[in-house]
Amino acid sequence: MPAPHRIFSFNPLIELCAVAVSLATIGSGVAMFSTGRPGQNSDVAVVLESRGKPAIGVLSAGSKGWRVRSLIPVNRGIRSMAWMPARRKLAVTTAGGNLSNELRVIDVPHRAQRTLANAKRSDMAAFFGSVAWSPDGRRIAVTRSMGLYGADINVLGASGGSLLQSFHVSARYDSGLTWSHDGTALYYAEQRTERMRPKLRRLVIRTGKVLPIDGSGLDPSARSDGVLALTTGNGIALLRDGHSRKVVGSRKGDRFPTWLRRGNLLLAERPAADCPRYGSPSVCSHVVVLRGSGGASRLLLKSLARNPATR
Repeated sequence: MPAPHRIFSFNPLIELCAVAVSLATIGSGVAMFSTGRPGQNSDVAVVLESRGKPAIGVLSAGSKGWRVRSLIPVNRGIRSMAWMPARRKLAVTTAGGNLSNELRVIDVPHRAQRTLANAKRSDMAAFFGSVAWSPDGRRIAVTRSMGLYGADINVLGASGGSLLQSFHVSARYDSGLTWSHDGTALYYAEQRTERMRPKLRRLVIRTGKVLPIDGSGLDPSARSDGVLALTTGNGIALLRDGHSRKVVGSRKGDRFPTWLRRGNLLLAERPAADCPRYGSPSVCSHVVVLRGSGGASRLLLKSLARNPATR
């Protein structure tokens, strides 16, 4: 697979910190504060390591915080994942090499996994990166590239994995994607080379037209009212009508903001100082909870975790 690169063009992260978390430790991981009463929160999944192997941890919210209720091992590691909006399924891109990097769908209640597509397909070497499931549940968007920069965005059928559309948009391979609330467009980060700053773009699915957004960063995550959470060089920020403000409590190096369903809280990945994100499926970060209105951050779990996915 491609050699590791820096996570963010103005926040270099340089070495691998691989930490295995035992099943016993994961099972006791509890959030540092409650986000509401049981049944009133989003479905949440994170990537954990259990006995040195990657696994999806599916979380439950209770009066005392979040707990891991289920662990689903995934061979070859987990690069990115996203919930199907209406059902308890996850789309997952694995962290294998060119021949084994796959887009899979996992039926969470039944723990069943099926492969939708292999990144190589009939073309030359390429790798699936970040993934986003459309609001109608019928399409899955995924970045696809041979390296960190200049990725295509593929849109595949969620039922059979057929390639519906391919957009040559020079996306950042590891940057998160997000669908617009009505499912007509995708928000992504454009970055052609390492020397260029990542720029936010809006891709109109029907026409393929790319529209500029007045903002620079990675990992856009759209709230239902159109507010975008994104990664900047100083941490997580919110972008509304061309105006950006940093989320109080976020730090430089935070990545992959994801809105909880009610839209007042964000999950984000907080890597260790020497933890690379691209090219490594190892877990050397925590997932933190941020308040969109500002305030101190809190750990989602005491256990190491990454790649938060919510619905």
